[in-house]
Amino acid sequence: MTAKFAPTVSSKVPTPTSHNAFADGTLTAPPLYAPSVDFYARLVLYSRWMPLTDVPFNGLKTINRCTIATPNGVQTLTIPIEKPEKGRHTLIADLRISDHGRWEHMHWGALFSAYGKSPFFEYVADDLHRIYEHHSHWLCEFNMAIHNIVADYMQLGQLGCATIVKEPVGEPAAMPKALVEAAHGSDTTEPLVYHQLWSERNGFMPHLSIFDLLFNQGNAAPVVLLSL
Repeated sequence: MTAKFAPTVSSKVPTPTSHNAFADGTLTAPPLYAPSVDFYARLVLYSRWMPLTDVPFNGLKTINRCTIATPNGVQTLTIPIEKPEKGRHTLIADLRISDHGRWEHMHWGALFSAYGKSPFFEYVADDLHRIYEHHSHWLCEFNMAIHNIVADYMQLGQLGCATIVKEPVGEPAAMPKALVEAAHGSDTTEPLVYHQLWSERNGFMPHLSIFDLLFNQGNAAPVVLLSL
């Protein structure tokens, strides 16, 4: 594995104290594709994430889409998924990545073009590229592989050891409204502001994928997340 970021800033996330956390600090929520900075700002309030897949797909657009910053503005990356069978109640666990096109190469090419010159891209590139080259055919497994790489480099502790479950443990409360909005890409809160590679050209672009924060801020990313 590629060496972690130089330890210039402590990125250990403190024990969650949010009143939105479940009794045992565990969150159950669908596994999304490199979800937004806003989603992670809520996620770090928990001690553990158990991705829930035995729930209806219901067209959750962020399950297979993320947005990144490019020299020309915001770009959406979409993973093609096989069309669900008609009349069947499709679960997130059943979403299978389509073999149509060369989406893996397109997504990696877009990430490299957008962030190749960012301060921390090179540290993560090898491990992340390996996920795109040798990915699972199941969307939820691919999404969690991406998450675990991100969480590992950001030193998010147990949040980086997430394993997929089909049923929640105990009786967790419903996801807070702010987390639901972040998951659906409809966050209406003030955005977390940080340095972006292309900000001088395009201005600050809010609500982007966690990729943007990781590549631009590296080990200072958790500090940004906790500033919400």
